[in-house]
Amino acid sequence: RLPWVGRSQAVVEEYMAFLSNLVSAQTVYLCACLKMVVSHFSPKRVTICEGGVDISDSDDDDENLPRNFDQCHQALQLITRYVPSTSRFLMPILQENFPFVQKSSRTLVSLHTEQKQE
Repeated sequence: RLPWVGRSQAVVEEYMAFLSNLVSAQTVYLCACLKMVVSHFSPKRVTICEGGVDISDSDDDDENLPRNFDQCHQALQLITRYVPSTSRFLMPILQENFPFVQKSSRTLVSLHTEQKQE
């Protein structure tokens, strides 16, 4: 694994060139590449120990999140350019990593309302 998200533009560009070469020459790696890119859409988990209790939360305050998301979107666009059937493989990966999209709109509205009240 090479940590490419959030690195210098030169590193990101080289890594994206590598990804595009890999998926265009060896489509057997398409799903692995898509899973890796999609994994970067969720902020890293941070564990804080307070009073002997481990509290886990996402690092939503990371100021680099917008840039990281943009880099991931660029990677997906590049992969899609070289492998037009990407969407057929991408959707199941997104559903697996973001299951809340499958909840009913009523549940999502309830969750949103509860968060606003906190």
